[in-house]
Amino acid sequence: RLCQNPQFIGKTISQTIVRYGKKVLQKREVISELNQNILRFGARHPLVGESHLKVGLIHMYDGQYPHSILHLEEALKIKATFLEPNHSDLSSILMFIALGQSALERFDDCMASLLGVRRLREDVVGPTHPEIGLILNNIACVHYEVGDSSRAETLFQEALDLQREAFTTEPSFLKSVSTLL
Repeated sequence: RLCQNPQFIGKTISQTIVRYGKKVLQKREVISELNQNILRFGARHPLVGESHLKVGLIHMYDGQYPHSILHLEEALKIKATFLEPNHSDLSSILMFIALGQSALERFDDCMASLLGVRRLREDVVGPTHPEIGLILNNIACVHYEVGDSSRAETLFQEALDLQREAFTTEPSFLKSVSTLL
């Protein structure tokens, strides 16, 4: 499963308790900030959107995916009203939503989110950018999870081809390789 906390292997119980306590305090602070921003600015203010994003990410890292998705979706709605339609923050939030949906095995929703990320980023960087390869890789993973291994294989190959193309034609990469040779 995605985004689960690693086990505390090799740590003392007191170290684990302290780490947990810090997480709880941080979570309380971020939720308090969200509530303060809502009271101060109203529910649709950009700072409220930023607070929803922080709360959503903390829930994500705690493995509380349903709560995470709710806050991330709210952050996305708010930020979409203030940012340009293809702003990278929107695609980043949508990618986090997709990760949560995947962790909950909501693969249809995850696929829709990933396709949205792809559309947003292709409009900005173009269809052959290495970033699109990473997105295709994630889409392939979803196809694999739902049992469509032939589609997954095709997308994995597309992703690999984009990455290979980027790393073999980028001037800085070629220069560093030629320096080594």
